[in-house]
Amino acid sequence: MKISIKLALVGLLVLAALSDAAPKKKGKKGGKKESKNCAKELGPKSKDHAHQLTVKNSGTGGVCGGTWISKNVVITAGHCVVDKAGKKMNPGMITVMTGIRDSNEGLLGLFTTGTSRSVKEIEMPKEFKKVSETYSTSDIAVLKLAPEMDLLGLRGKDDKMKGKYATLPKGKDAPTSAAEVGFLTPSKDIFKSKSTKFWERDITIMDKAECAKDEHMEDAKADVESGKTICGKENCDVEGLCERMTGGGLLCKGGVLCGVQTVHNCDEDEPKLPQGYLNVAEFKDWIEQTIEDMDEEE
Repeated sequence: MKISIKLALVGLLVLAALSDAAPKKKGKKGGKKESKNCAKELGPKSKDHAHQLTVKNSGTGGVCGGTWISKNVVITAGHCVVDKAGKKMNPGMITVMTGIRDSNEGLLGLFTTGTSRSVKEIEMPKEFKKVSETYSTSDIAVLKLAPEMDLLGLRGKDDKMKGKYATLPKGKDAPTSAAEVGFLTPSKDIFKSKSTKFWERDITIMDKAECAKDEHMEDAKADVESGKTICGKENCDVEGLCERMTGGGLLCKGGVLCGVQTVHNCDEDEPKLPQGYLNVAEFKDWIEQTIEDMDEEE
């Protein structure tokens, strides 16, 4: 009996030692594990949000997100297609990459399954203006893409994206909830960082008055109060995925483009900072008129 008790005690001690020796996951301050309910990574095989793409500015070296709303029209943030002085770039300096789910894909022009599209025309509101280094008012741009090259006739005449484009809001009511979709800005180690991937994250729209008082939205205060900019906070904080590209879409139910990310706040020690999105509903008439004018010029 005594031997059995001793063996049992030894077994418990061994288990305790193994438990202490096992590696434990460490999270950054304020970080939480990924939640399937509020954030998910969209891998190469995912067909969700095929209308999201990247917009590269060769003049500044910057890369932004963008949203496809028709075969040859993309919506992005205005600051993504201007030079450092805030002047609109020549369309030839802007390239759109579609069909990728990793911002490292196509690095040096290798191993990409995406399609590169050149930009034919860029239009921005006359009211666009840099307010500060991190904020511009009326920060939206409509890009008219050049037709796809199809010298061998391999692509066919069918529009493979038909039915998958994002749509514009029907009314001007501000959304109460939405999903932010797009690429997370790569960290220094671009070959190992999870932040190069394509993510969807649930966003709760903030009260206008609350957002206008937040110190992180000081430069955007006037636009927040006027309704041109809406603010949102993530429903959860995914560890290590604080940085992201601006210009990407804020999507409401049914694939409606409710916003374009224009204000990016990131602090690993202070999760869930407010993010700013241009309210697409406030610019819907301008967008539609701009597209109509572009079509007439062809």
